[in-house]
Amino acid sequence: MAKLGVIRNLRASHGSKIHEHDFLIEFSFEGEIEKDMVKGIDFHEVSKVIDEELEKLSGKYLNEFLDMRVTVENLGLYLLERFLDKGLKQLVSIKIYEDKDRYIEVFVDEDFGGEK
Repeated sequence: MAKLGVIRNLRASHGSKIHEHDFLIEFSFEGEIEKDMVKGIDFHEVSKVIDEELEKLSGKYLNEFLDMRVTVENLGLYLLERFLDKGLKQLVSIKIYEDKDRYIEVFVDEDFGGEK
């Protein structure tokens, strides 16, 4: 079993008192190693899906764009659901750093159609 990660930055604003963040987001995937690779995970394909989705959020006021109260926790759950809907079935968690000293990590479980 192996864990793979993809790390991206997202600059966007949120909150009732609008403020901007440079979110650092870690996407974690797990799978069995088979023939020198993690079975079913292609970094290029995974990165393409992640980049396309994050580009839609980049520079946006997230509360308005997502039509919800965006906390870092809600953003984590939103992203988890979006990426599972996009077919990233080996996704196990998303960790979002709101600042350098705090983060939220959300995990795939039965509620999201996962096996964890």
